Formats: sequence, C-alpha cells, structure tokens
Amino acid sequence: MNNSEFLLELDTLFEKERQAIFDGLFDELGLISAKKNQMIAQIPNLRISGRAIGGIMKKAERNQNLLVAAVRGVRMVSNRLNTIRKDSGSLKTYDKSGKTIQLNAKGRALEWRA
Repeated sequence: MNNSEFLLELDTLFEKERQAIFDGLFDELGLISAKKNQMIAQIPNLRISGRAIGGIMKKAERNQNLLVAAVRGVRMVSNRLNTIRKDSGSLKTYDKSGKTIQLNAKGRALEWRA
C-alpha cells in the first residue's frame, strides 16, 4: 500500500468513526479504534508529510471531542432517568412555612386541583 492509499484508508476510518459516534453505534467504535490504532502505529515507518500528519491529528481531535460530548450526553440522560425513577409516585411541594416537602402517592391520597 502506498502513502496515498494509506492516508485514504485512514481518512475513511476517521469518517466511519465520526459517523458511528453521530449514530450512537458505540459497539462499532471498538473495531474501528483497533484498526485505526494499527494504522497509526505504522506512520513512523512511512514517509508522510507534516501537512498530512496535521490533517490526521485534526480528525483525531475532532472525533475525540465528539466522543467526549457523546459520553457526557449519555451520562446526563442516565442521571435524568435515575431521577425520574427515584421521584416517580411522589410530588415535591411546599408547606405553610415555605419548606420543601415530598408527598408520596403510596398510602396517601393526593387531591389534584386545577
């Protein structure tokens, strides 16, 4: 494989990785990452211009930022779902003195007024 073919294949891997992140196909990222790491390990043995290396680094950084954002989003959703599960069947409100209280629907009838 010549340098042009190598760079094209590596570029294709970065684009596949980007698309997998956007599509939420996290199980595919492991395979893509393994192949990408194998290819990146070959770079010192090839004659690749600094400009081409810079392009590779930009795409790697872009994908890293996308992955960090995706992980952050997944954590936020997980936290929100846990909060919803924890608070289901209850109502937070205020008592006469302004203190927050939590009313549980279990064992106590709640009267809903419009």
